[in-house]
Amino acid sequence: MPPIHNGSALGDWGTHDPTMLKTQDGQYVHYRTNYNVAASISNDRQTFHNNGSAFPGGIPWARNWTYQTPDAIWAPDVHYHNGKYYMYYSAWKGETIAAIGLAISESGRPGEWVDQGMVFNSLNTTFNAIDPDLLIDTDGRWYLVFGSYLSGIYQYEMDPNTGFVKEGSTPVHLAHRGDDKDDAIEGSGMFKKGKIVSFHCKQESFPRSYS
Repeated sequence: MPPIHNGSALGDWGTHDPTMLKTQDGQYVHYRTNYNVAASISNDRQTFHNNGSAFPGGIPWARNWTYQTPDAIWAPDVHYHNGKYYMYYSAWKGETIAAIGLAISESGRPGEWVDQGMVFNSLNTTFNAIDPDLLIDTDGRWYLVFGSYLSGIYQYEMDPNTGFVKEGSTPVHLAHRGDDKDDAIEGSGMFKKGKIVSFHCKQESFPRSYS
């Protein structure tokens, strides 16, 4: 495995499945996979200090969907929209026993999130409901990309008014490894610049590579 380089980050910089937001008073909160979504905070995006977790009391409904420990919440994804912060997160127990949830916050700070519950799960499907990543399009439409291994990466159109799956939306299959590499595809996301939408994902078995 190649050596790990942390660039110029200092302090509590260790991370897995990171996402970061800027609060309204100018601080930066870095959330990541860990128990109840671990959090670090920084004033300059360089030196980070441990700041507990997004959900210090846990997420009760998710405890039946997690692996090994009841508070192992994975892959948060945070966005700011219309004066509120939205966090999608995931819980995984094995195979397709997985679910994606949603929390909303006025401040974006650890301990100040209100959980909205399960958005959807992947029971009786061929995909994994983990690794969510939201794209808010310039026309106001929301799309949530998700998936890991198995049959690959999918997308739902979401309802911007609720943050949940839009009524009538069905999962769109975006990508699949389709070779002999353990179906290794995950960590997907989409970005839009101008009229161009860029899709990215990781294609390698963890922990051999995670770049």
